[in-house]
Amino acid sequence: MKKLYTIVALLILFSVQSFAQPDASRKREEIKKKKYAFIMKELQLTEKEKQEFMPLYKEYDGKREEMHEQRRKMMKHFRRNSLNMSDDELNKLIDDFVEADIKLAELSKIYTNKFKEVIPPMKIILLHHAENEFKKNLLKHVHKNRHGPQH
Repeated sequence: MKKLYTIVALLILFSVQSFAQPDASRKREEIKKKKYAFIMKELQLTEKEKQEFMPLYKEYDGKREEMHEQRRKMMKHFRRNSLNMSDDELNKLIDDFVEADIKLAELSKIYTNKFKEVIPPMKIILLHHAENEFKKNLLKHVHKNRHGPQH
């Protein structure tokens, strides 16, 4: 669950930045390329593993990104309408968030099984660690750029 909130926070952060930067799409693509390079390095993928794993991972990452976009839209709707929403509407929104979490978990399970077919289990564990490290480093970078270096 903590991982999910981190991902949501990153995606919200990206969406906020996209309003401030006209070249946000290019920046997102740069970040994605850096993420993929970081993952390949951390997993120490062989050429064969890269050829089999990376297309699957990119497919998974794209679907996961679409799901996070839906969550962002739900949050945007909530922020704009929260004061005028009925309890029924709020309960539906809560149910929608829970359903989105379930779908994200199902997607993770499906792709984890696909990953098991092309890379060893240790590298799947390392994948989760690499994703978390990349996010942590990205957040530090964003924070540093916004607030300057900390003493």
